[in-house]
Amino acid sequence: MESIVNESVKQVPAMCIMVFIVVHFIRYIGKRDELLREIERDCHEVQKESNRCISRNSEAFGEIKSVMTNTTQVLQDISGR
Repeated sequence: MESIVNESVKQVPAMCIMVFIVVHFIRYIGKRDELLREIERDCHEVQKESNRCISRNSEAFGEIKSVMTNTTQVLQDISGR
């Protein structure tokens, strides 16, 4: 029985180090998760803004195409006279 107690006492420093490492690892995981959530929020915001810009550009190109089509038709009408 005494040898079991002596062996247990010898293992206490290793156990303390193990607990220390696990605690710091868990803290690191928590900080990493927070950082990933921030990155996710930022990515979604950028994606939303990009989609809005693409939509506005598509509308503008549609208007430009309409103007170009009308201008082409007017020029054809003028040259046909």
